[in-house]
Amino acid sequence: MPDYKDLPRGVHKKLINALFNASSEDSDMRALMTTHWWYDDITGKLKVEIYKGKKRRKG
Repeated sequence: MPDYKDLPRGVHKKLINALFNASSEDSDMRALMTTHWWYDDITGKLKVEIYKGKKRRKG
């Protein structure tokens, strides 16, 4: 994903896998729009989550 060079590789992998596994173009766009990534304060590792359905982000 050359337009998003600032995102880590782990985020790219999660987003591309979401596109491959989506059942339609509409569902893959929703998956990309609901992806949240952050660095865990305790472990320092990258966390990536795609929220499904009506599940909402905390915070």
